[in-house]
Amino acid sequence: MFSAASFRSLVALLAVGFVSAAGSGDFAGDFPKLQVAMDDTPYVAYADGDRLMLLRCLTPNCSVATSRALASGLAAGDAIALIIRTDGRPLVVFGIDGAAPALYDCADAACQAGEVRTLEGVAEAELVGADVRSNGRPLLAFGATGAPIQTYDCTDQDCSSGEVHTLLDGPDCTGAGPLRVTCPASGRPIIAHSGDPTEVLICADERCATATSLSFDDREMATATHNPHNEDRPIFALWCSYCGAAFVYACDSPTCENTVRSFYEPRVWGDGMSIAIRQDGLPVISYVVRDHAVRVVACSNMNCETASVRHFDLFNGNFHYTSMVVRGDGTPLLVYLSTQPPASLRFVDCKNADCSSAAVITPVPDPIFVSGFE
Repeated sequence: MFSAASFRSLVALLAVGFVSAAGSGDFAGDFPKLQVAMDDTPYVAYADGDRLMLLRCLTPNCSVATSRALASGLAAGDAIALIIRTDGRPLVVFGIDGAAPALYDCADAACQAGEVRTLEGVAEAELVGADVRSNGRPLLAFGATGAPIQTYDCTDQDCSSGEVHTLLDGPDCTGAGPLRVTCPASGRPIIAHSGDPTEVLICADERCATATSLSFDDREMATATHNPHNEDRPIFALWCSYCGAAFVYACDSPTCENTVRSFYEPRVWGDGMSIAIRQDGLPVISYVVRDHAVRVVACSNMNCETASVRHFDLFNGNFHYTSMVVRGDGTPLLVYLSTQPPASLRFVDCKNADCSSAAVITPVPDPIFVSGFE
């Protein structure tokens, strides 16, 4: 096991070059997390083995990109979260194998330099989530098998310090699925952890020192992601491993006293669900059917009781994960991993709000960075 000091030294060495994936020139990795800056520049944080990578797109549809190694020693599992701060600088939160989690604080919007800081007081984490609150300060969440979910209340936008809260009234994390944080304008963050059962924590206030715990049916839910409506009513997209189906559950209020099950697609063996809210307030959802296609569900009303389903990359490989955002022009953009040789991250570049017209993009390295250095 390496020390915190040696870990920081290793990060300092890794953080000097831009690299492309070995052999093919493609970018490939697990658990990709997509965010778009105010200028519509897409960024993707992902895992390349035990290395934490950050891909920066040089075009709005990510046809050209650079990728940079930020750190190594990454924990196995969905242990990456990416946020873009109000000044445009990325902040990447990640779990470390055998140690407390850390964050990479980019010094500029292009993340050409930065530093790693260990989050003291936080337990070792298999699952990581993060979002930016309305006051500009990030809220981080962490989980590990058999341990309560913890939150880290950052004192400033750089998360230079913070307060750790252990949500003792919340669920013990199962380590089975993603941990997602959403900070709606109402100021009450929502934490969703998919497992057995799927649990939802609605924080008492923006600090999230305490929270109310809600459980979904453990025989139905396996993968959950969520976003608030424009009325701050949460909506969840779920894939059921027990019954092989995709669902949408919409809450009737910000505190989710009751839910309505709406969109339902049977006989789906998929995962990697992601959900975003379009500028018209309607949800859009993405997930993969592993040996079949990437699917985008454009909801026709706020509860997603009716929807249009689009298929991309049909019968063109095995797929894993999705992460989706809505850009400033109102069009969705999503990233996923294709393991069809050569493996690569791919993007669905939607041309309109409901993604009825779209292109599948495989990014290539900028020739300036192919040698590995800027």
